[in-house]
Amino acid sequence: MASQVPADSPETARFLACHTLPLGLKKDARDKPWEVIHRATFSLLEVGGKHFFVTCAHVLEKFQEMQSSYPNPQLTAYTTIPKFTELFGFRLVDVERKILDVAVFCGQEDTVDLPARSFIPYKGSYLDDPAIGEPVCIVGYPSENIEVSDRRADLNYMQIIFRASSISDRQIVLADERGDESFATFLNPIRLRSGLAA
Repeated sequence: MASQVPADSPETARFLACHTLPLGLKKDARDKPWEVIHRATFSLLEVGGKHFFVTCAHVLEKFQEMQSSYPNPQLTAYTTIPKFTELFGFRLVDVERKILDVAVFCGQEDTVDLPARSFIPYKGSYLDDPAIGEPVCIVGYPSENIEVSDRRADLNYMQIIFRASSISDRQIVLADERGDESFATFLNPIRLRSGLAA
């Protein structure tokens, strides 16, 4: 029997974090992992038996700006399981900037084995009938939660919750119309804002 977990719970954030990877943009592929100058998040998606890495189109745009300014920039993802590893060699598959703000990448192979990570099956991953006012939980890796040095790598995620303020067949708009936006980081100790309870 399936169990239900509140969208604003740490359990939800942990579950979603298993379907994501922190990513970084480096000015030069030879730069060390702590020399990343921009950070973002990949969501891991499985479509038709193939694995895809999805981020925002504005992350791709930032990378394209870097390509025009630096001779050898690199888009890279990170994992610490089983040890700290940089993943690179992503190829752009598709981008939609105006409505969806989505950039889709793939790896060098159709499928990728990432320990402790899972690719979300696209076919069954979305609400059948989303409603205005329903909470939407997003997990990501902002710069303030990432600490990488030559001796230590902490890739900590953050959970952000918005309510859907409008819904169409093309997009769900998230806005803090009620003033109850909340987010929590899952560092130790947990930092809280906007009334999100521990």
